[in-house]
Amino acid sequence: MSIARLLLVALGLILSAAAPAFAEEVAPAQTPAPAPAAAAKKLPFNSIADEVGVTGFTHKNKKGPAQKFILTPQTVIENDGVAATWAQVKAGDEIHGSRIRHGTDEWEIVKVTHFGPPKPKAAKAKAP
Repeated sequence: MSIARLLLVALGLILSAAAPAFAEEVAPAQTPAPAPAAAAKKLPFNSIADEVGVTGFTHKNKKGPAQKFILTPQTVIENDGVAATWAQVKAGDEIHGSRIRHGTDEWEIVKVTHFGPPKPKAAKAKAP
């Protein structure tokens, strides 16, 4: 019996030593999932495109840095309700749509709803 007892103790030690390593392989410690970020708020925009490229356009403010508007594969491009392509947009066009902020001077274009030459501003009548 002493040999059987000795074998059982040895087997128990071996299994207890291997159990933590085996447990890590089978079920690693789970890290908590990051909290979902609040949905980014879509903001409207109405800009004049100073520079237009294949990835978006740049609008230069009178004050502060130039603002970059970047296209994504999910960007929807329409012109007054009709499907359009980004290749139709030209520098100097007025562009309307919605955007999401991605930094101080960078925006993701969510949707373009209108683009084209800016409408001439109505002359203000002077008071006599």
